[in-house]
Amino acid sequence: MLAPKDVEREFGIRQKTLAYWRQECIGPAYTSFGRRVFYERSVLEEYIASGRIQTLDTIK
Repeated sequence: MLAPKDVEREFGIRQKTLAYWRQECIGPAYTSFGRRVFYERSVLEEYIASGRIQTLDTIK
């Protein structure tokens, strides 16, 4: 489980962006324990991969 500061460090997604996504009910799934928020690494990787666009150069 990664805290938002860990997500920012490892994936480059700013903490403010994550907070905005949570407020708007968009973005990757998360778990909250009281006021603390955590993200699963596999969920983040899947979320990032879902936005991947395949180009002709990547088809082989």
